Amino acid sequence: MAQINLLKPRQVATLGAGFHSDGSNLYLRVSSPSSRQWVFRYSAGGRVRQLGLGSTVERTLADARAIAQKMREAVRDGTDPAALLNARDPDKMTFRAYAEELIETKRKEFRSQKWGKQWSSTLEAFVYPGIGNKRANDITLNDVEAILRPIWSTKTETASRVRSRVEAILDFAYVAEGIEKRNPAAFKGNLEHRGFGKPRKISPVKNHAAAHFSEIPAIMAELRERSSTTSLCLRFTILTWTRSSEARAASWEEIGSDATLWTIPPRRMKAGREHQVPLCVEAREILETMDKRRHKDSDAIFPGLHGGLISDVAINKVLHGLESVKRLDAAATERLRVNLCPKDRDDVFAHGATVHGFRATARSWGAAKTSFPPFVLELALAHVNKDRVESAYQRDAVLEKRRQLMDAWGRYCSNSNVVQLKREMRGLR
Repeated sequence: MAQINLLKPRQVATLGAGFHSDGSNLYLRVSSPSSRQWVFRYSAGGRVRQLGLGSTVERTLADARAIAQKMREAVRDGTDPAALLNARDPDKMTFRAYAEELIETKRKEFRSQKWGKQWSSTLEAFVYPGIGNKRANDITLNDVEAILRPIWSTKTETASRVRSRVEAILDFAYVAEGIEKRNPAAFKGNLEHRGFGKPRKISPVKNHAAAHFSEIPAIMAELRERSSTTSLCLRFTILTWTRSSEARAASWEEIGSDATLWTIPPRRMKAGREHQVPLCVEAREILETMDKRRHKDSDAIFPGLHGGLISDVAINKVLHGLESVKRLDAAATERLRVNLCPKDRDDVFAHGATVHGFRATARSWGAAKTSFPPFVLELALAHVNKDRVESAYQRDAVLEKRRQLMDAWGRYCSNSNVVQLKREMRGLR
């Protein structure tokens, strides 16, 4: 007989991150100390399904067990347990309750668990203290202003995200309750007329620091002297013009049978569209190396500890540990220091290169040193909708041009003459 009531009340508030069973289909999902959700897990139609039951703030352990019992009965009777959740108690549906329900609903849309945690953390820090326990229909423009105004000019990017999330949650609540009114968190035609400047004008988007393409052969030569999985992942990222998250989460099922093409599915792409990456010789050699190191419990090409994904922190540690990049960082830091008054020059640091910046580096190289059309360079960065391009050009012709581009970039990255010349020049200084 399955065990039930495994959790103790005090554990609900103290258990660390993970998926903790209370027995008989009820689980506690802990994403962070402030994000604790009840989940009902069951099988239907040959598939395992999960239903969010709300947070530990919204439901006590006893409440969660009670509704889980009703859901078990529904499953046993062949009815849909989700119907029990749809019958919301209006008195309990606060802004926070709707927020947690929306986050659970959107969890599958998030490209990584990190996104869900970011939603929860920003709401905990900036929103819940002010309106978390309010009914959606009672939240006013003044409430939203009180949340945003203290951070709009000082933490503009964060404030913009907070506003967007509050708007989405209120929209969700309005649809659920049949409320027809202007969303007080809407920017256009609303907050923009209340003294809230456009975020991009207050805090212009900062580009990621990018090394000049002339530095790439030296950086790649240094990376080739390292054999760690993280170093190989960084090389693969640079060679393929992809984002760090895309390369770190690459799986063997995404690699074509002849290992010359990497197809990234829409769910892992920023634009939500499938992206194909022709692989140059060096990228394929990296795959051959990693194939010999395959983790028995993971499909990841670049598995981290215990088969999980390598972190972006680990990738950055490798990058900024390279002597060639240390020099770029030192030069960037000095450029920053000279523009500051003496008392502010201590503890200042600037990056001369970033992992994401290598995409801009590659794009600049393509524009300056090759004759490939701009749309081919943009396709390589997944900045252009390939379906639109391929409606004007033959699909195979476009892919072949991209393959030629990647092969040319691979040859440039392995240009030993450039590396040797740089070393000799440094020896003369």
